[in-house]
Amino acid sequence: MNARLTIARWISIVGHPFSFVVLLVGLAGSKRYGFGGTMRLVGLTAIVLIVPLWIFMWRRWRSGRWKTVDASDSGDRPSFYGVALLLIGLLTGCFAFVEGASFMLRGCAAVAVLMGVAAVLNRWIKLSNHVAFAMFTGVLLSYFALPWGVGVLCLVPPIVWSRLTLARHRWSEVLGGMILGATVAVVTALV
Repeated sequence: MNARLTIARWISIVGHPFSFVVLLVGLAGSKRYGFGGTMRLVGLTAIVLIVPLWIFMWRRWRSGRWKTVDASDSGDRPSFYGVALLLIGLLTGCFAFVEGASFMLRGCAAVAVLMGVAAVLNRWIKLSNHVAFAMFTGVLLSYFALPWGVGVLCLVPPIVWSRLTLARHRWSEVLGGMILGATVAVVTALV
């Protein structure tokens, strides 16, 4: 593998939606809880959402049912979206009953809307979830943690480049991801 593809792959890994979910939960939690409470929220998110979804994705790829581990083929995405939305619902319930973190419920709802819209549109366009989550995170953080928001938004162009370089998406798909992520973030912040 040449250096350009290696760099693109590392940017794609660092800019994975899982990274942005952890960042959002951590920063949102730190605004309301101490270190221990924030770590509980991050741990709960990892146990209920990230680890099960990663295992599902990895098993699909390893079994040969998916072409890539990140469900980059539009045919791989319906099962991905179904499992992701189920786990987001489970995490929402955990936040509601275990933590009582009502502000996290709004975040879960926003992520469910983002994923739901992408799932519906998948029939016509395979939006980049990497780019959508980067934009969602950057724009949303700009409302309550501006330096973090600006930092994440600075990562969007390299993530776009990596998705195009790895041939996971076309320009229309990364631009669609940018629009979806930014729109859901603005609506979330203003509601």
